[in-house]
Amino acid sequence: MTVTYDILMSGFPGRSGRGFLGWSTIVLLHTPEGCALFDTGSAGDRPGPINALAARNIPLSAIRTVILSHLHFDHIGNAECFRNADFLLHENEFAYFENHGTSDAAVPQVSTEFTPCRGNAAGARVHRLV
Repeated sequence: MTVTYDILMSGFPGRSGRGFLGWSTIVLLHTPEGCALFDTGSAGDRPGPINALAARNIPLSAIRTVILSHLHFDHIGNAECFRNADFLLHENEFAYFENHGTSDAAVPQVSTEFTPCRGNAAGARVHRLV
């Protein structure tokens, strides 16, 4: 299987003596099954990935899979744009969210929409934990 990729937006690991604030890299994966994204960026980045996909003639609805490295705001801020996608998340990260997510300032409250991922909740897509 051949997978190629395009970097839609480059990240930035900002660190200082006061702490850190970074922005994730957003990667478009071209797979035999179709297009996938690795991370979605922060909500403030929204025009960037949308415009980058449009420049490649890829509608948001064509993204069938979104792989999330973790649930920090700069990685999931545009998840809602990809409502047709299945979201993949490591089971350890999901467990962290369930146990500590609401007390972690870097995990936005909007991420609670990922809560049904573990089972076959009514009206929810089944998301695969990897």
